Amino acid sequence: MKAFLIKESLDRVPLQKWDIKIARGGTELELSGGIGNGFTSDLAHILDVAPAIKLLHVNLENGGLLVEAHSAGALIHSRQLNTYVSSYCQSACTIVFLGGRERYLGTAAKLGFHSPSLPGVDDVSSLVSDERQYLRTVGLSDSFIGQVFATPKNKMWYPDNEQLLKEGVVTSVVSGDEFALSSV
Repeated sequence: MKAFLIKESLDRVPLQKWDIKIARGGTELELSGGIGNGFTSDLAHILDVAPAIKLLHVNLENGGLLVEAHSAGALIHSRQLNTYVSSYCQSACTIVFLGGRERYLGTAAKLGFHSPSLPGVDDVSSLVSDERQYLRTVGLSDSFIGQVFATPKNKMWYPDNEQLLKEGVVTSVVSGDEFALSSV
């Protein structure tokens, strides 16, 4: 039943577009736009042909599909890549960001969280349970997770940098001078 609901909802999701650009002599990769069907496949292909990449700029301000975000986050984690946000990363983007071994946030950048949803599906209790468990496995506290799920799907919660550091969501807040200039 759960797989059917997810499949049905994916058919209703508007197409998300993304851009992937290699930067800094092939050691950094910038991801921008949204997370749609095929996102992880495209990311895996680029990482396969450019194995020197160590850092991903994750500026997916449009969010997108949780299934793809989890797959991309797992791919990033398995390759022990670092992630960096220079502008905005919100909704499903935060799952991609959390895949990073080291997770850097630009001083003026924002991470935005809210409760998950599936278009056309009213009962998302199973999805919420799965997401709660995932956020626990990456080490977030119950109070932080509670705030994520208290934020309605049509709103966004932007914790401050101090809270993100305290929770371990972010490894460090950086000026961004350490990395290639983001095109976002």
